[in-house]
Amino acid sequence: MSLNKRQASENALRRSAYQETITLLTRGLELLKTLPDTPERARQEFRLQLALSDALFTVKGYAAPEVEKTILRTRELCQQLEETPQLFPVLWRLMVFHHNQGEFQIQRELSE
Repeated sequence: MSLNKRQASENALRRSAYQETITLLTRGLELLKTLPDTPERARQEFRLQLALSDALFTVKGYAAPEVEKTILRTRELCQQLEETPQLFPVLWRLMVFHHNQGEFQIQRELSE
């Protein structure tokens, strides 16, 4: 993703233009798919997916299927990159998702 597109998505998020943010982040993720599968590409995808999950929470709600899909992909990237410090915000989002689904057992297991 070009620096301009990332800056545009961050600007849109600051302006509360969540739908525009989702569009820009989704385009960025599509562009990343054209790059070789490297750790740097995975790190960039991780950051975009994490930002996308926040925008989707706001637009679609905490229990939307798109939110779960995005968070699960972010978790997968986190594990792939062995980014243990980044795991907490991912698991937090996943716990919020399951809480809003009424899946309290899964939420508890994630919190442990």
